[in-house]
Amino acid sequence: MTIEEFLNTPIGELARVSGIAKENLSRYLSGQLLSEKTLNRLGETLGMPSYKVLEAIVIRRQNSCKNLQPCVNLK
Repeated sequence: MTIEEFLNTPIGELARVSGIAKENLSRYLSGQLLSEKTLNRLGETLGMPSYKVLEAIVIRRQNSCKNLQPCVNLK
């Protein structure tokens, strides 16, 4: 999976593919409870290096913050 595919895939589908409960995956994508073990697991199941998963999560969070106020600055 590419970063672009990751960004365009709904959370429900990412949960199904990764085998991680949708509620937990939602927490991980929002930055809660995210650990190295989880990044490695996501990377393995999605066919991405863990650092690319982290990069995709950051981009996804930035994109979700564009229309929200206040939003934590992720830069």
